[in-house]
Amino acid sequence: MVSLASACASGAPTAGPTRPAAGATPSGNSTANAVYPTYVPGSTGPKPDSPARGPGYDAGFDKFPTNPAKAMPGDPPGAGGTVNVMSIALFPPPAPLAQNPAWQAVNKALNANVEFDVVTQADYPVKLGTVMAGNNMPDMLYIYAPAGSSSTLAAANGLPQFLQSQAADLTPYLAVDAAKDYPNLAAIPTPAWKNAGCAYQGHLYLIPIHRYLPGQMFVKNVTVWDAEFGQDYVPKNADDFKRTLLALTKPQQGFYGIAAAQDSVMHLTTFASIFGAPNGWHLDPGGKLIKDVETPEFKEATAYARDLYASGVFHPDSLSMASNVIARTQFYARKFAIHRDPINGWQDAWRHALQLSPPFDVRPLPLFPAHDGGKLQHFVTGGHLWATALKKSTPERTRELLRIMNWLAAPFGSAEDQLLTFGLKDVDYTLDDRGNPTLTPQGNNDANYVPWKYTAQHPFVFFSPDLPNYAKVMADTETLMMPSAVSDPTFGQISTTNFGKGFTLMQTLNSGLVDIVVGRRQMTEYDQLVKDWQTAGGEQIRKEYVESIGASG
Repeated sequence: MVSLASACASGAPTAGPTRPAAGATPSGNSTANAVYPTYVPGSTGPKPDSPARGPGYDAGFDKFPTNPAKAMPGDPPGAGGTVNVMSIALFPPPAPLAQNPAWQAVNKALNANVEFDVVTQADYPVKLGTVMAGNNMPDMLYIYAPAGSSSTLAAANGLPQFLQSQAADLTPYLAVDAAKDYPNLAAIPTPAWKNAGCAYQGHLYLIPIHRYLPGQMFVKNVTVWDAEFGQDYVPKNADDFKRTLLALTKPQQGFYGIAAAQDSVMHLTTFASIFGAPNGWHLDPGGKLIKDVETPEFKEATAYARDLYASGVFHPDSLSMASNVIARTQFYARKFAIHRDPINGWQDAWRHALQLSPPFDVRPLPLFPAHDGGKLQHFVTGGHLWATALKKSTPERTRELLRIMNWLAAPFGSAEDQLLTFGLKDVDYTLDDRGNPTLTPQGNNDANYVPWKYTAQHPFVFFSPDLPNYAKVMADTETLMMPSAVSDPTFGQISTTNFGKGFTLMQTLNSGLVDIVVGRRQMTEYDQLVKDWQTAGGEQIRKEYVESIGASG
């Protein structure tokens, strides 16, 4: 339910109708769309075992090629000089360049001395604000400023101006068919460019890092579920789902139907999708922007969650587990039957569940409506992990940096991707019995921890060779969810109030909603909670999003 809009400058409107097909983000504005690269799927990498099934879907691979071919066999992209990159530390620090043979090998292949300033996630917004306030932007800058952090208000206010004054205008190089000179960047799906807000006032300033579109979903312990209801049983509606949770709940055995955690807000977002509420916001045909909690569907979903909690189907630790990650460990420890996770979360639960004795499979629970005949909904993400800006310079330098970005975005399974991801053979990785690279302890420090993937990367693919039929299972999951995809019209738009205090506002609102669900407050207090959010900043956030959408359209 918490929607964190991108800190990137706003581009075209990213969602018109409430229910776009397959996670699409239609704009209807040909001028705005002319800023984005013409999407051309990559053709130089290995053939996927599970090809993407259409726009908004992702390819999957069962194994890594044993002898990967180069995707770009020509001259190296760099001109022999230094390239400074400021990026984020989502892993422990890598081995320093001087002691890192994999990093050195990438630099040699690039013909560039790439030097990283790797900043912790907690410190990144402050450091980004410092860079923006100065006049010394690095050659490549990862844009990351989560809502609610200490410097995000200033960052959100100043980002468009910063990009215009210090970042390279990439429009002449990447807009429409110009991107064909950089085919790996042209292979990044269009929704990632739009939803990351890579364009501003008809100019392209950022290159997104693509990720999957599917969002949070309920998954099940297949063994327990099928034994109770029969193979692949799908609840008919919300009342039937409650019936299944009651049947699964066996307190005397320490087993429950479902669980939550302190950061999951009692799964109200997923319940809201079942009841037909919008994904974050809804933009009606007249241009009115409506917050999810302002709809009768969200209120009904809250009452439903309250009823579920009162019925005893939630694990009693649901209010004390600090995070969904901890809840996941309890799910594969067989403490409850239904868990909520994104694709890259429940694969971890599946992996651990297969290591148990006896093992069990984890699979998504198919979508169902709250009421008979209701529409199916699945709330999607923005399909990106923020974006990278390039320093304003001469056309020759900009082209060089784009060639380097294009190299870093080499297709999955190429020789370039193998070097970037796994490092050097027999130093950073070895091959398993199927020919898949397996990192050595040194490989994490040398290759995996260097933030190449947070500078530029190929389109997201499903690849986890230790899980049986993983690529197909994930392709089937996307096929299950994406036809009912619902986007958020504020993806890629900017609200300085949301960046300054939106997170705190949502924390307060969510806390009150959880109190209602667990019986600490009455359902009659719901409307006042929404009014408090509106007056404390929600109305201003709405106004700014409407202005942003209008300006970009």
